[in-house]
Amino acid sequence: MSHERRVFVDDFISSGWEISPKEKDLRHLERVLRLKVGDAVTVVDGNQRAYRATVSQNGPIKLRIHGPLKGDCHEGGHLTAQCPITRILCGLPKGPASDAIVEGATECGVANITFWQAGRSIPTDGENRLRRWGQIAESAAKQSGQLFVPKVTWEPTLASALRDLPTLHSSRFLCSLSDDASPLADLPRSERPDWVVAFGPEGDMTPEEELTFRSQGFIPVTLGSSRLRCQTAVISAIAGAYALWLGRHQQGKVEGSTS
Repeated sequence: MSHERRVFVDDFISSGWEISPKEKDLRHLERVLRLKVGDAVTVVDGNQRAYRATVSQNGPIKLRIHGPLKGDCHEGGHLTAQCPITRILCGLPKGPASDAIVEGATECGVANITFWQAGRSIPTDGENRLRRWGQIAESAAKQSGQLFVPKVTWEPTLASALRDLPTLHSSRFLCSLSDDASPLADLPRSERPDWVVAFGPEGDMTPEEELTFRSQGFIPVTLGSSRLRCQTAVISAIAGAYALWLGRHQQGKVEGSTS
């Protein structure tokens, strides 16, 4: 699947403006895509609004903003279908698995991705991977047509990973192999798509780490009887949560219309 001509800018924009893309986007538009005056580009601003734009000048490229995007996934430029999992916490997996998690979670619409140095993670300094994760996240956001690039962070301990979690309106879940873990479909209905989901690395969490999550209000859930690789578990949980949320949301609409 080819990348959409999509760029992100930090500030808000408006119809009729002419803007200059960031340096890295400028190079891509000029040297890779070789765009010319009149070619179409989608621009997403800091308010998560998507706009139609065209190249108004070459050498260097400038973009003319025409108006908010509208379509199946947008309403006046705003996303209408939100991924219910807004944040994931993941014990740092080995090798390229973390890259796959960033890419997949971004494409699914997760807004915050935090890796932490778990007891069973290979000792490393995740700080050195942040630049790469950021590049992967932005590329995946462009590829999948997101209205934001997720925030990817690294924490050296579980305590620091849990420190800045939202305290209001969030539902917390822990992917667990424990006998008391409930299937996603059996979870109580949530009124807000604001879920935080935690995953262990290869080898899973230590018993102490799972107890810490439970003490912070995380409900253990199971993704089935198979032992999944870390990146598979993340995508499976997102897909399952999305299907559950949309199904219940549509059911609520039907019940509301017939009452």
